[in-house]
Amino acid sequence: MNSLLQNYALLIGSSESISDLSKKENAKLLVISDSHGNYDSLRRILLLNGESSDALIFCGDGILDLLRLLDEFSKNNEFSKYLPPVIGLVEGNNDEDNYCFGDMRYKIPLANEITVCGKKIFFVHGHRHGLFNGIEGLENAVRTFDVDAVFFGHTHIAVSTIGSRNILYLNPGSCSRPRGGMPTSYCVVKVEKDNPRFDVTFYELLASESKPFIPSDYIASSFF
Repeated sequence: MNSLLQNYALLIGSSESISDLSKKENAKLLVISDSHGNYDSLRRILLLNGESSDALIFCGDGILDLLRLLDEFSKNNEFSKYLPPVIGLVEGNNDEDNYCFGDMRYKIPLANEITVCGKKIFFVHGHRHGLFNGIEGLENAVRTFDVDAVFFGHTHIAVSTIGSRNILYLNPGSCSRPRGGMPTSYCVVKVEKDNPRFDVTFYELLASESKPFIPSDYIASSFF
């Protein structure tokens, strides 16, 4: 069960869980963004995927939804198993930078990093990086960083692309308010220590299940 304690790196989980994640041979990441008050969608995604995920990365705009979910699931033994052992979250343009929830006080960073299977992942909401014009702003932001992937949100458009230095740039889309003809979505990323590539699968969230889809099949495939 996730301790719900925020460590010095502003990740939520025990130091042991965070260290274990960095050394695993393979891991499954649940990547979600932009719930915008739609708590029910976020809850359904966790019930479908949380138990089998090694970490949850939330890319902003809905931090209060996420904290409400952490509070509900942590207080119920039936649901606590759906909380991944490590949780990373960043501030969106509709979020605050601090939240008190129960006895916990959380500082919400504008950007953060997590190490998974020896690979470094930078994650950010992206509202300060001109994303509607492409990923150049993000590429500039991480130009001097040693990272293997960048996860972001903000545009509400699902996309996965390889940028300069073979860095993966990934937006899971919005689990509440998709744009550009995209479905309501989230993403699952599988990471292997000895595989330089990330295994990325996007899912459309339906009423009681989810199904894989390919973002390039939709109208907005050329937008970020």
